[in-house]
Amino acid sequence: MYYFAAWTESGCLLGCDHEHHTIASASACMSKPGSYVVAIENGRLRALNDAEEAEFQRAVHGGVTEA
Repeated sequence: MYYFAAWTESGCLLGCDHEHHTIASASACMSKPGSYVVAIENGRLRALNDAEEAEFQRAVHGGVTEA
């Protein structure tokens, strides 16, 4: 299980080459406008769950989250 910073470019999903153990470290790797963090679990790409999404929002927006 790991996370990576991802973005799209010319219709392709691209991302950093790191296997981040935390959402915060993956968030720090975001360098393109519209970047996001996605999870890899059991070798498969998946969206963040609700708790992970809240953690992502805190990492990116400094603790401010919207319900």
